[in-house]
Amino acid sequence: MNRIELHLSSEACIETTARRRYRELTQSALRGEKLDDGTMKEIELLRRFLESADFPRLRADSESSLRKGKHVTFHVYETDGEVACSFEVV
Repeated sequence: MNRIELHLSSEACIETTARRRYRELTQSALRGEKLDDGTMKEIELLRRFLESADFPRLRADSESSLRKGKHVTFHVYETDGEVACSFEVV
């Protein structure tokens, strides 16, 4: 199973963090860099996540922890053909 970890900061929400990672990977591809199968799967999973996620709910779920200075990591993965995510607070 392909799993992506997105580490949030107080400066960027889950949507911004996912968009930045997606942009970084797609720009590498556009520059002609050779991307392995895992990276290509990550690009596709991020694209699907960005198209389908309920970002207002995800922001609400993580916002209070970020305000308290805690570290929040989202895990984006595919299960039963659908994109899913979970998060942990440290």
